[in-house]
Amino acid sequence: MSFLLTIRHNLEAAEDHFGQNEVTRFDGSSVRVGAGASCEQVVQDAAFPELAFTIVVVDAKLEFVPADTPEVFINGDAAGAARELLSGDEIRLGHWTFHIHKTYGEAGDSRRRTGLARLARLLVALVLLAELSIVVWLPRQVRAAAERGNSLSKLRTFALLDSLRRQIAAADDKGEEIDQIGLSARRAIGRDLDRRARYLRRYRDSLSSEQCLRMYRELETLATALDHLGTAGLLQPIPDVAVEAAVKAALRAANEKGYTP
Repeated sequence: MSFLLTIRHNLEAAEDHFGQNEVTRFDGSSVRVGAGASCEQVVQDAAFPELAFTIVVVDAKLEFVPADTPEVFINGDAAGAARELLSGDEIRLGHWTFHIHKTYGEAGDSRRRTGLARLARLLVALVLLAELSIVVWLPRQVRAAAERGNSLSKLRTFALLDSLRRQIAAADDKGEEIDQIGLSARRAIGRDLDRRARYLRRYRDSLSSEQCLRMYRELETLATALDHLGTAGLLQPIPDVAVEAAVKAALRAANEKGYTP
């Protein structure tokens, strides 16, 4: 059993230059305290007895065994016979004070040797790994999704543009009958489509999704115009007005109401 013995000189402790107490650790079975050279704890004081008392370890307990020094006090009481010492007891002899402190073996860190602790560390490592993976993986997925969306927008725009150009080319090859206004409109749409095709070929790699969407909507408008040209014409002529019939109807209405034209 181990214990600490803290030694304090009361007169020196009262001075302003009081230093640190002397602390000694003992692991043996007995410790003799006195001024004699044969003692395990030597007190450097000529007035101190050669052997003041002995501390004996018996069955994991500390026992105080006095010598022929009746002026020894334990916790303020005269120690005339052997007695058990407890941790924190104070032994006083003259101007000297001795404090007893039992020490115990350091408790091992059982957490390091249990399966639960290892599992907890493993879970923490997995969580950290998952967070790191998300930090690295998520931005890549966002960029990849944006790139796929941009590619799809480009493909839709290119497909519609090619379809409209083929539609105009097929109409020209068939020689469909169309009025002058419709023919001019179809040629204008064809030139616009050719201009858009050149623009897309030149800037296809730098086009954003918003630009592709805007052009796709414009191409849808042109597709609607071509559909009108292929059915009833882009511009419908104003029907002729029957002037004579309209005048007769007006005169008839006036006569019925009693008006004189």
